[in-house]
Amino acid sequence: MTWRSWLVLVLLALAGYLVSGLTQVRPGEVGVVRRLGQVVDVVAPGLHLGLPWGFGRVDRVAIDEQRQLNVGYVDRDDPLPDRLPVGQVLTADDQLLNLRITLFFRVDAAAVVEFVLNQERIEELMTRLAEETLVVALGGERASRVLLGQAQGLESQLQARLAARIRSLGLALRIDSVNIVEAQPPTELIEVYRQVNRARTQREILEREALGRKSSEISAGRQDASRIVADAKTTAAEKKAVAQAEANRFTTLLASLPADPAARQAALLNLYLTEMQAILPRMQMRTLSDQGVDQTIILPGAPR
Repeated sequence: MTWRSWLVLVLLALAGYLVSGLTQVRPGEVGVVRRLGQVVDVVAPGLHLGLPWGFGRVDRVAIDEQRQLNVGYVDRDDPLPDRLPVGQVLTADDQLLNLRITLFFRVDAAAVVEFVLNQERIEELMTRLAEETLVVALGGERASRVLLGQAQGLESQLQARLAARIRSLGLALRIDSVNIVEAQPPTELIEVYRQVNRARTQREILEREALGRKSSEISAGRQDASRIVADAKTTAAEKKAVAQAEANRFTTLLASLPADPAARQAALLNLYLTEMQAILPRMQMRTLSDQGVDQTIILPGAPR
């Protein structure tokens, strides 16, 4: 091989080395330029020429990409059986639950440099933070509410707590959502939970039946009360009508008495005696003696 051939090879190798500094940043990405390990620039999508390999590099970060991380309990043999399994948390009522969540997050474009500098440990940090958040959040929830899906806002609470911890550590990430993908009691407690759920279901059935009976009895009581009140009103109206008729009859009779005082007095006495003759047969008389003193009283209702 001649010296010219060697020269061509050297020039080609040099050209290839120089081209190694050419980087294509695609749409939806941001390029972080580093020279000799130091971040010197952040570039937008496009073709960029920098220093060749060994002197500079461009880390391309997809800021539009939604990333996913699964955190929590995985059913496997634990080499340390005395240790609490990862993802097994204690609830507010001192119950153990196996929980697994999925995190959906993106790189924060405003802090992409921090992401590049920490990207090798991002997943590990996110996992530890998510586990910490699970322990704190579940410490305020009852196991039954979580298992029955009644812990409203738990996923939102996990998201808010995790986002706050990420901001405090400057991890340059944005949490889109946190989904609970598994919530189960430990294997050895599944039958106990089933018995508890059956008992809870039976209790709810009995409560509904009792409430139904209560509602029926209240409705029947109200109907009886309404009937009694209606009967009382009818009786009162009838007695009032009879009394009003008697009053009218007496008023008419009184108006028909003579105007002369002596004759009027005689007519009133005659009316009194006539009425008493009708009343006295229905009365009963009793004589009470006390220390030689007799006292006669009149009681309603003639003896039979």
